Amino acid sequence: MSFKSLAHKIEQFFPDEKEYVIKKLFSKIKNRNFKKFRKKPLTQKDSVLIVYGDNFIKKGEKPLKTLLRFLDTYAKDGINRAHILPFFPYSSDDGFSVIDYRKTDKKLGSWKDIEKISKKFPLMFDFVLNHISSKSAWFKKYLNNEKKFSGYFISRSPKEDLSAVVRPRSHPLLTPFSKKGSNKKEYLWTTFSADQIDINFENPDVFIEMTDIFLFYALKGAAIMRLDAIAYLWKEAQTKCIHHEKTHLYVKFLRDIVDTLGLNTIILTETNVPHNENISYFGKRDEAHMVYQFALPPLLAHAMMRENSVHLNKWAKTLSKSAKDNIFFNFTASHDGIGIRPLSGILKNSEIEFMKKKTIERGGAISYKKNSDGSQSPYELNIMYMNLMNSPQSSIEEKASRFMASQAIMLSMKGVPGIYVHSFIGSENFIRGVQKIGMNRAINREKLEFGKFEKEINCEGHIRKIIHGRYLKLLKIRAREKAFSPYASQRVINLGESFFALLRGENKSRILCIVNLSATPKRIKGNLRNYIGARVAKDIISNRIITEKNPVLKPFKILWLKQSYFAKATKDKRGSLVANSGDPPKMSV
Repeated sequence: MSFKSLAHKIEQFFPDEKEYVIKKLFSKIKNRNFKKFRKKPLTQKDSVLIVYGDNFIKKGEKPLKTLLRFLDTYAKDGINRAHILPFFPYSSDDGFSVIDYRKTDKKLGSWKDIEKISKKFPLMFDFVLNHISSKSAWFKKYLNNEKKFSGYFISRSPKEDLSAVVRPRSHPLLTPFSKKGSNKKEYLWTTFSADQIDINFENPDVFIEMTDIFLFYALKGAAIMRLDAIAYLWKEAQTKCIHHEKTHLYVKFLRDIVDTLGLNTIILTETNVPHNENISYFGKRDEAHMVYQFALPPLLAHAMMRENSVHLNKWAKTLSKSAKDNIFFNFTASHDGIGIRPLSGILKNSEIEFMKKKTIERGGAISYKKNSDGSQSPYELNIMYMNLMNSPQSSIEEKASRFMASQAIMLSMKGVPGIYVHSFIGSENFIRGVQKIGMNRAINREKLEFGKFEKEINCEGHIRKIIHGRYLKLLKIRAREKAFSPYASQRVINLGESFFALLRGENKSRILCIVNLSATPKRIKGNLRNYIGARVAKDIISNRIITEKNPVLKPFKILWLKQSYFAKATKDKRGSLVANSGDPPKMSV
């Protein structure tokens, strides 16, 4: 096992202390057993449920046990992985202000509960490496003047010119604190909140400790490691302090660790920034294995609201240029809001204003970030994706159809689907949460009483049952088709502005995915036979045979078309299609 590449990168970080760092870090690596972890390739069967450890509450039961109950009962038929959002002790931000990286939150359960879930559903862990809680032992020791921790955090003078620093939030960049026995204020770097103290990766001991935590998570079964807020990791005066070259170098360093040790861990970068900046974390196939597809949620929402695919099509065409092994983590909703920054350079400000207006009309809110000139600009839309898709007057069927049309597009795209639990079970705006907590993001973070949830999801005609059933159906079909492999080719097909269409896969396994974005019936432009490669196509969702060259699609209709070699299809006594000879009949879609 060669550590040459790791040693070379350590030297770039710490030219004067490389021997110290190499000795300490390599001893931690060599004292662990990584033999049982070997990488498994991703397939079309892989999809990830994004969920809080306590999204479901059952009296007398630890939430992680209830979560496993939910996964076993309602998810396993379509979803095979889970992203349990931070399950560590925390002080704020619903888990992203971590108090202790190596412990589980006792209110949720134990490491045994995590390991039990991971055996059935390989897990994504959050590696919250940019900051730590002000209630953490590290920070308390810093304030108590313990020598080892004196360089763990980043102190700056409030008079220093930090105007070049890119801000993701509107609060002050520096927060004042007082050390024990001193009345003097120290101003520390706090990118995200006063409770989230940025960690100083320029300190060799911090570098060693955080890398050791990465290894600890890998041993605990982290199949995917989500590098939270990684873009802001490295700070340097007079720079933007975002996407720093040493931030990229650290991602490469972690990739080297995974490759050198043969870990069964996928590195996923979380960088909610404009698209070209986001995909820079693929590097030259030497950084992240997978990056979030941050432009997809707002662009897809825009297309559905405008019932027009022009901008979505134009952007999606650029994705075909990505290397085959560059994998996107596709999603439409998450525990956060729907980021607006990724639209920079893609949509005009007038279109973003349109989306903001619709968000407010549909019960949501807008969060803002502070710019270097002191102004503010929208950062994210805070609203459930279901509500963003629909007007308050929409019927249950229209809500379900329009929403599932958006989800079908996400599921058809090259990459691995990430499905937020509230999308999977048809949740809507949690207005009471916003009113109670006073935080915009609470609108999509509702915690559900498990008994009540089960009654709703098993109730005929309830929106939860409708969405959940349709979601599972699409996921099951997707898992059977090699055309949906994360590595299979993808080509955008122009069938008219009312449609979004992708051709996935090659030769006989290829599938043409079409969605009508419109609330009215629309006729496809062009000839489907040019893309299917046969006169007859089968919609693998409905099992209907399609023979028309350019059929009319009903509102929000979803088609996943595959070559069919049935020469003719007729109906039997039960109304099912049966293959015969001759020309097949035209079927309405």
